[in-house]
Amino acid sequence: MGNFFPLQTEKMRDEGHDVVMAPWWIRYPPFPLFYNGFGWVQVFFILSGFVLPLNYFKTGRNSCLTGGVMRRYFRLMLPVLMILSIYLLFARFDFFGESTFNKIKNRTFLDLLYAAMIETWCGPSAWFVNPTWTLGVEYWATMLVYVVAFTGHSYRGRFFWYISLIGFFSVMDFLGFLNLIPFSTKFPVKMMPLFLIGTLLADMENMVERPLDKIRDLSLGWKIVFNSTLIIMIVLWGSLEYETREGC
Repeated sequence: MGNFFPLQTEKMRDEGHDVVMAPWWIRYPPFPLFYNGFGWVQVFFILSGFVLPLNYFKTGRNSCLTGGVMRRYFRLMLPVLMILSIYLLFARFDFFGESTFNKIKNRTFLDLLYAAMIETWCGPSAWFVNPTWTLGVEYWATMLVYVVAFTGHSYRGRFFWYISLIGFFSVMDFLGFLNLIPFSTKFPVKMMPLFLIGTLLADMENMVERPLDKIRDLSLGWKIVFNSTLIIMIVLWGSLEYETREGC
């Protein structure tokens, strides 16, 4: 056994949070996949990019996008408001310990309304629940997905358009240019390649030729090879260390 902090960021360690004792080998693949939530968040973003424009690709109706834009905020905000209200109630009764209670003891229900209706969608996260940063990313990336889908769907060269955007955002992130913009707008842009991968797959799924069917029609042996390769890639990617990212 050794000192290992699989569920803590560097900031948490510096602030003196309790040490988590774990075997040294648990930090190597595939084990981080089971405690590193950021990898699963990325999978969720790809799935969101696939599902959001799917109905538009199937029908071609602009109302699929305009209706989505009008409803998206309320579909995300109302469940968040309910969940945060329950969280605040339990925290008030000190169900989660002193550290959590100290976060909310000077807060009112109006503060919670502000966090659920505005702060979650405009900032990195709510003041007492760090994982809410994913919701702001989901909301703003939704709007970008709708714009990309609407712009490219009618054009023959749209897959070049998708791949170019994925490459552009990835290169800008790799070169560090995305770090120059504010946090609240930086994260949706940094995550955009994941959403666009899902959008590209959704468009391919609804093509007349349905190129993804060629994968489905593979023999059992090739399916085993293909799916095993995907599983290995997901395990390795999800096992990467993201402990320096605050809120993850």
